This record gives sequence, structure tokens and C-alpha cells, in this order.
Amino acid sequence: MRKDLTYEKIFGSNRSQRLFDEEESSVASYIYRFAYDEIHASQVNESDDFDADCIENFSAKTEELMIRFERLAEILGKSRKAMDNFLRGFQNWAPHCKKTVESLRKIAEALKGDKFNRDISRTFGSVIAAIGGILLGLSLPASAPLSIAGAAAFAAGNGLVVKTTTEEIAYVKKRLDEVKELLEKEKEKFSYMTNWFSRPQELENSINYLVDYNIVNEIKKEVQKLTEEVTGEKDITEEEFKNQFGQLLKHCMGLMAKDSKMIDEYGKELAPAVMTFVFVVFFMNDHNRVVLDCSLITQHLALSLMDVLNIGTLTGSSAIADAAVSKTFIWISVAINAMIAVLSLIDLCRQPETKHTKEIKEAADKIEKVYLFIESVYNKTLTYKPPEYAAILVNNAPEDAEHADLRNAVSNYLPEEALNQIKVIRLPTEESSWLVKIPKIYSRVLLQQTEIKIKRKNCVVTH
Repeated sequence: MRKDLTYEKIFGSNRSQRLFDEEESSVASYIYRFAYDEIHASQVNESDDFDADCIENFSAKTEELMIRFERLAEILGKSRKAMDNFLRGFQNWAPHCKKTVESLRKIAEALKGDKFNRDISRTFGSVIAAIGGILLGLSLPASAPLSIAGAAAFAAGNGLVVKTTTEEIAYVKKRLDEVKELLEKEKEKFSYMTNWFSRPQELENSINYLVDYNIVNEIKKEVQKLTEEVTGEKDITEEEFKNQFGQLLKHCMGLMAKDSKMIDEYGKELAPAVMTFVFVVFFMNDHNRVVLDCSLITQHLALSLMDVLNIGTLTGSSAIADAAVSKTFIWISVAINAMIAVLSLIDLCRQPETKHTKEIKEAADKIEKVYLFIESVYNKTLTYKPPEYAAILVNNAPEDAEHADLRNAVSNYLPEEALNQIKVIRLPTEESSWLVKIPKIYSRVLLQQTEIKIKRKNCVVTH
């Protein structure tokens, strides 16, 4: 009684907004039984009824848990959208980023190569006035005046000033304005993709509210093994699938049942619901599984970027990806350094390669490294992203139907090139239901059907 009541209260059809769609609901109750049995395995003589005094507290905890479920579902939806925007945005951003790197290096070389042959004098006031006029034309962050003041004090302390001309100041301003414009455009182009890099942190936090994130990663590997077997070229029998799926569920539910923090937070009544939700949402949904995979690979690749850019390790790996491509880190700090170069015209004349032309070239190098990082994330994401599939649920199929019977039934509505891409899974339900997936581009005719004939029996199709 207690087991059924809890399941219906959280996942049942009596809720105004159901957490699972029809396809997910068809296996959720099956998974829930495994989760419940694993949590209560040690309580052999445990009562199956609620204590009346606990009902009110249970209802409050249930509603709180539902809010967390809905919040995680919302974050997953936003993450999927952010990932898709990232994939589209990269194609527009990549050519511009390469051009920015090339242009920055050319500007640095031009500033390094230009010698104005100025006479060095002590007319300090005139150079500060000229510099002040330039800086008024540039938009600086709030912290920039401190940097500028430091650079001016350094020049004054050494007694070195420049007798400048309007043309010379204008030339350097023009080149530095080009740097600023390039960085602003780069920032704008890049902003269309930044949303994805903030998602791993948010997603990890939301999962940790339910179950340990490291356990989810362990389960992911186990599910992937079974997925490869089930969706491979060789069909497996119904008994083989039930056996393998049952073993997988027992193992995965056992892993989650060891999470003492989850048990303490939700108690043994709600813990099975948490375990069921996590498994169904992340591992029975192709798109969500891809989001989780890509979130993990983004964090992993960001570690390498932090190393090549010599950035100290942050607290928590989940913060790395966001920090590694931070607009503040790359674009604004580089722009400040470039504009401070105006204060060092004296160095431009005296040294074959100034500190600030080096900084502009360093900016190009850093942007290039960020580009290579983001390109690797893009390429990895593409490998994880599955082809678009459409799914149908075939209900009340003949008890003796086999995989070949389902393939033959749906093949009547598919073009020949789609026949070797049909995925058929018999669901472990009492209603003899089958899940059939076909490439979306070939699915139009099949999705128009409300029934298909399997071994001379008309079977209801939903999608």
C-alpha cells in the first residue's frame, strides 16, 4: 500500500502536470519497484502502512521534492537549448575568431616595426595632455584609471617623456582602436555561445540536490554498456533484455541506495522516487543523456585550458568551464592592457619590441588557445549528439511477437534506406508493449498511423 501510494502521489496520472511522458511512464513503475526493494531490502519485517502522524510531514516533503524535480527538468530544458545554440553559434564564430587572432598579430607587428624617431625631452605636461585627450575617447572599465595612473607615475618617476606630434598620437590611437574594436566584436560573437559554458555548474548543483553527482557518472557508464548492446546490429531476445535490464537496474539502484546523504535528506519513503526520477530522466532519454555527457566533457577539456593559460585551480571542477571562457578574463583585461600601451610611446621608440606589443600578441595567443578549446568541445559534442529519432509505442502486441515481427510491421511505412536503422525494444511491461525508433527524416508516414498490423493483429500505436 505504502509503495503504491508514494508512486501515485509523485508520478501518477492524478497530477495536473505529469513529470514523465507516456514513453517514460511505461517503464518508470518498473524501475520504481527495483528502487523501493533496494532501499527497503534490510527491513524484512517492515510495516507497509503509513503511521497516521507521519502523513502530514510526508505530504510537505513530497511537495518540496516535486519542486526540485521540476527545477531540474527546467534546467535540463535550458541546457539542451544552450547546447543547440552553442553548436549553431560555433559555426558563425569560428571564422571571426581566426580573423581576430590574425589581425591582432598584424597590429602588434605594425606597432613594433614603426619607429617615429622622436626627440626625447622633459616636456612631461604636453605628453600627459595628449594622452588625456586620447583616453577620453575610449570607454574604460572602472578599474582602468588605477592602471593608467600607475603607468603615468612610472614614466614620470624615470624622468622620461616624449615630444609627440598629433599625427603620431593619432596613429597609435588608430591601431589601438582597431584592437578595441576587434575585441568588442569578438565579445559580441562569442556571447551567443557563453550560455552553454555556465550550464555544467548549474546542472551539477541541481543533481547534487537529489543524489551524489559522482554516482550519476558511475551509472552513466553502466547504462552506456547496455545501450550499445541493445541498439547494436544484433537483436537480443526478450528474455535476454529483461535479464540484462533487471541486472542493470539492481546494480544502479544499489549504487544510489548507498548515498547516505540522499537517505538522510529524503528518508526511505521518498528515496525510491528520487532514484526513479534520476534514472528515467537522465538515462531513459537520449537527449538528456547527451546533455549530461557533453557537460562532463566540457568540464574535462576546460581543465586542459586552465593549464595552458596558467590559471590557478578553482574550487570545484564545475566552475572551470565557465571561468576558462570568461568574457572578463579574455576580452576586458586584454583591452585594458592594450589601451595602457598609449602611455608607453617612449618604449615604442626605444625598444625593438615593447612590453605592450608583446601583450597584444599574447592576447592573440590566448584567444587562439580558447578557440582550440572551444573547437574541441564542439567536435566532442557533435560525436555525442545522436541523430534525430522519432519513437512510437506499440501497445498490446501479440504475446509471441518477436523483434523481426515488429521490424516487418513498421517497414511497410518506411523507405528502403531506413530499414537497417530501425531500433526495436520490447518493454518489460505487462501490456506487451514495444518501443520502435526510426530516423526522424523517414518517420512522416509511420507517424500518421494509429494502428499497425502485427501477426494479423491490429495494434494501437501512440507517439
